[in-house]
Amino acid sequence: MTDPETEALGDAELLSVTASRLVRLQTEVLENLEIPLTYRQERTLTRVQQGYTSVISLARLANLTLPTVSETVSVLVRRGLISRQEDPKDRRLSLLELTPLGVKALAAARTALEEAMGGLFDGLDDRARREFLASLEHIRLNARKWFAGHE
Repeated sequence: MTDPETEALGDAELLSVTASRLVRLQTEVLENLEIPLTYRQERTLTRVQQGYTSVISLARLANLTLPTVSETVSVLVRRGLISRQEDPKDRRLSLLELTPLGVKALAAARTALEEAMGGLFDGLDDRARREFLASLEHIRLNARKWFAGHE
């Protein structure tokens, strides 16, 4: 199944166009939730839940600057989705934790994104889906290496 719009695109351009469409889809899904989120806010909530509980660890993981991550965290704190606690080991640092409202917002975001993104695999059998996801993970890791080399 080909699309005339993408037939003439090279691999890199097709990847870029597809990524852009996926970001648009994700943005629309997240901004229409009961507790609206941006992409960066959703990723921050996810990472805090995964155990990245400092601004420094979040910035390193996402290849973002400390001021960028600090601003996102501050917004989430003001909205009551994340709490900041003083780190008992180093009073200069804060530990981040999802609030009950943050847990609720993240669960709703995951459900809505699963529903929206799930249909993108229509027409792929299980083997093709697994191969695609393995290739996508490989591309993601290569992108991480690229960022690590350009810091």
